[in-house]
Amino acid sequence: MKKSLEKAASIMKQKDREEIRLLKDSEIDDILYGLSVEDKIRCLKAHFNLQMRYPQYLYKKYRRMIIQFYMNARTTACGALGHSKAENNHFFADKYLEMMKEFELPKPEDKLVWIFGDFNGPGSR
Repeated sequence: MKKSLEKAASIMKQKDREEIRLLKDSEIDDILYGLSVEDKIRCLKAHFNLQMRYPQYLYKKYRRMIIQFYMNARTTACGALGHSKAENNHFFADKYLEMMKEFELPKPEDKLVWIFGDFNGPGSR
């Protein structure tokens, strides 16, 4: 993951603002490939004009993914029968909550977590 982030950062340093603005959607995907959702958000926020259609779409998509990961980890933690599975998912739910605070995302209410969270869904362990 760290190598992917360093590679993305080096690519972005080599390009000036005009070149970044002219990147095609597939080229943006190639730069972000292999990064964690958290790093994708950081890269988009740091290097791209979020008023442009595709970077804005990706930024919203990855922000929604973090919220969904949080809901899935919470649902799995509460429904897991094994202690280690529940502990792992509580840990990851807390990590996603930290990310949500960092990116100024709203914390979903418990009702929404139980309705929209998937047991063993993406983001749970």
